[in-house]
Amino acid sequence: MTLTHHPRAGRYARERYVRGLRAYRRRIRWPLFIVVVPLLAFVIGVMVSHKLDHWSLVAGAALAVAIVLAMYTLGRAAAVRAEVEARR
Repeated sequence: MTLTHHPRAGRYARERYVRGLRAYRRRIRWPLFIVVVPLLAFVIGVMVSHKLDHWSLVAGAALAVAIVLAMYTLGRAAAVRAEVEARR
């Protein structure tokens, strides 16, 4: 259901959004640390042990960001499709 009566959300809606965002960040913090910290340690270990130049690291980081954005976008598109199918 889409409401287009008011162009801006009210105070209650904003506060509810902020509470939900805080809860989401609290829930995701430890799983994210569990994934990110070992990967960061691995990258630093490879950088030190193989004497990689900075451009290789930048290229690897750019590729990683592109993959994450693609996965997020495709996952979001699938969620939207599922929501549309559920409404039918």
